[in-house]
Order: sequence, then structure tokens, then C-alpha cells
Amino acid sequence: MSRRKKTRAEFYQKKSGGKGPVADAEIIFEQEDGPFAGLKLVGFAIWRREKGMFVTFPSKPFMESNTATSSGKQKYFDFLRSSTKDDMETVYRFKDWLLAEYKESRKE
Repeated sequence: MSRRKKTRAEFYQKKSGGKGPVADAEIIFEQEDGPFAGLKLVGFAIWRREKGMFVTFPSKPFMESNTATSSGKQKYFDFLRSSTKDDMETVYRFKDWLLAEYKESRKE
């Protein structure tokens, strides 16, 4: 009897061979995942740069307002974040997991 993972990732390879986006990723929630069962979270991407590979999250751009001047700086609001304030370790753990899943999927 095979044991299925509760949460898994699916990857859709990009055609680029060099730097830039390598694959799009989705997180699939299985039956054991309670209220998330049967859903998927989309919008993740695997990228390759000089320093290696990294993950980006689905996000929405917004302009940071600056009261001193009329110009603002564009920032991004990530849709997937830690449930506790300033806990970047949880975010890094997820990104490491997603990269490991991607690398494992390339071996098959």
C-alpha cells in the first residue's frame, strides 16, 4: 500500500533554458488536508539566477505611500505568509521544501 503525501506540488516546466523563470508551481491539497482538501494554491514560480534557484510567491503589487513626497515605491504583498509576525523561518522552510520537491520531480 503506497502512502500519499498530504500536500504535494506540481510543476509546469518553462521553455527557457538559461536564467529567469524555470517552472510554475501549484500546491495541491489532498483529502487528508481537512478544509483545504480538493483545492490548489497557484502562482508560485521557480527561478534561476547566477546565485542559484529561488522561489517566488503569488503576490499583488502596491504603491507604498510616502507622506513626505508625492512619489511612492512599488512593493509586493505576498499571499502566502507566516501566521505569526516576523517569522521568516517558516517562509524559508516552505521555499526550501518547494525547491526540494522541484529538484526531486526533475529526477523522475
